[in-house]
Amino acid sequence: LQFRGKVKCVYIDPPYNTGGAADSFTYNNTFNHSTWLTFMKNRLEVARELLRSDGFIAIAIDQHELFYLGVLADEIFGRENRLGVITVVHKPEGRSQEKFFGTSNEFMLVYARDKTRANFRKVLISEEKKAAFNLTDEKGNYKLRSFIRGEALRQDRPHFFYPIYVSPELKDISLTAREGYHKTLPISNNAERVWFLKPESFLARVRDREIVAQKNQRGEIKIFYKVREVEVFTTHWIGTKYNAITHGTKLLEKIIGRKGVSYPKSLYTVLDILKLTTDAGDIIVDFFAGSGTTGHAVVELNICEGRGGKRQFILVEQLEEHVAVCAERLEKVLAQDGLVSTDFLSCELMPYNAVFVERIQAAHTSDELVALWREMAKESFLNWYVNPEVPEDAIDDFIAIGDVEKQQSLLMELLDKNQLYVNLSEMADEEFRVSDEDKVLNREFYGE
Repeated sequence: LQFRGKVKCVYIDPPYNTGGAADSFTYNNTFNHSTWLTFMKNRLEVARELLRSDGFIAIAIDQHELFYLGVLADEIFGRENRLGVITVVHKPEGRSQEKFFGTSNEFMLVYARDKTRANFRKVLISEEKKAAFNLTDEKGNYKLRSFIRGEALRQDRPHFFYPIYVSPELKDISLTAREGYHKTLPISNNAERVWFLKPESFLARVRDREIVAQKNQRGEIKIFYKVREVEVFTTHWIGTKYNAITHGTKLLEKIIGRKGVSYPKSLYTVLDILKLTTDAGDIIVDFFAGSGTTGHAVVELNICEGRGGKRQFILVEQLEEHVAVCAERLEKVLAQDGLVSTDFLSCELMPYNAVFVERIQAAHTSDELVALWREMAKESFLNWYVNPEVPEDAIDDFIAIGDVEKQQSLLMELLDKNQLYVNLSEMADEEFRVSDEDKVLNREFYGE
């Protein structure tokens, strides 16, 4: 894999497997339970290979498979690397059609590739908290907090009680008494309290320009320290920005001008997890791309960070209707943000057995399926245990089934699912008729 060990964050929103026809093996929510677990296991193992040692994976899921997915992810990524199970309130009013509890939330499982190497970025995802950091210097945003530790008294921590001297213009702050300097002590409400730091640590903060002296309305000099943007990232995300209808469905409809993929995530759910886990220039992968929310979130995050952004995303999607919406959305988002079209490249795997899958699903009669069977025997890759010859008595038995859906399922079983698309290793085989232009593109993409 070209990207093995190079991806900083994998974000996926896989099928939730909420129910339906249990025997259907398609990209949907109706997997047989054991089939769904195998489906997820294969993909999570690949995700682990893609991640950097300091990387993260975030997996969206609801209650139907939460416990099973958790056990599976613990096995693959290590229970010790599970960072949290986030509750995302995406529909605060709850689903009205449910008999018992009206579901108002879903979950996001977050793992580190290696917890000892991974770190969240020091950023804010809460807009309310961000507004409080209303001052800026060359290091970034900050707010001021009193340097007096209000709950501690002098007798409790005597080494934290000492005078601070401030020059008349409030520019120089020192522990040395000088002529004209104002002496300040940690006294509040007529009680002798203490400073936050010991003298040597205080001086280090002064040298770093993290200590500020100001006069209040009564002309009294007060000492403050700068608090940089910091937030405790809770395991409940309940802001209105996580509403999947407003910032998922309706946002997508506004961008593409029509109804699109069902149940897209809120843009901000994805954007916020990427804020925590990725830096400028990092690679993000989503192999359940859907409507392209992850790509959109990367674009918005890069724009918010200006020239320092430059994150890259790789999206993978197999349903054609999703691919079309995803590509259209990203092209329009890039255009409205003034980015050039070359910032987004869309490629499609060359289908092989996938052509027969589509034709099987589109067939309506036994005659069509029999004709397909004969063609598959000559032109497709069949499973190793399948005899490529089609004896006439088998055709008669096939027609006698009398149920087109069962006949479709039987033909689907014949196809080797590992050969749905042309493999890179077989690109030079003339049988697949890969163009010279496509060969060049593949060599550039895979670095061969």
